[in-house]
Amino acid sequence: MRKTPALIPFAAATSLGLIAACAGITQSYAVYPRYSASDATYAAADRDLKVIVLGNPTALPKDRFESAVALAMQGKNFQHGTRFTVTPGASWRADYRVVVAFGAPANASGSVYCRYAAPPEPVAGQQPIRMVLAFCDGEALLSEVLASTPSVAAPGELDRLMADTLRALMPAVSPGRRGN
Repeated sequence: MRKTPALIPFAAATSLGLIAACAGITQSYAVYPRYSASDATYAAADRDLKVIVLGNPTALPKDRFESAVALAMQGKNFQHGTRFTVTPGASWRADYRVVVAFGAPANASGSVYCRYAAPPEPVAGQQPIRMVLAFCDGEALLSEVLASTPSVAAPGELDRLMADTLRALMPAVSPGRRGN
């Protein structure tokens, strides 16, 4: 049975919006078409979860920026023991991944990034930086967050950005559902 998408507009996501506003992050919205907290636990608790980073709004080399994003994600979700990594090991459940796209085009959504086809090219020099985070199970979009931020270059900005967006991407309670 296919569940209808649950849209959580900015007004309903006030906790993220208020926290994010302090860091200069604006959350446009979060969508949970197939998300359940129990699926997220199955995919991520006490195991590796692959992170695919697209775009690089910093001067860091691509591999160092990807590692910095994965490191900034550690401990920011409710599933205990998740090891966000760009190079997952044997504990990774191969269909699950989080895509973090920096410089996402205006028409890009999480479902585009879950498909195995080539994703849209990042927009270089974009200000503010538009981001799409997608939690995927194969080609299926489980949840997505669209956000923007003025920068990820200053110390602590990437950590705050990942903390704020991951709480919305992988919440402890399944939005729009009773129980899990």
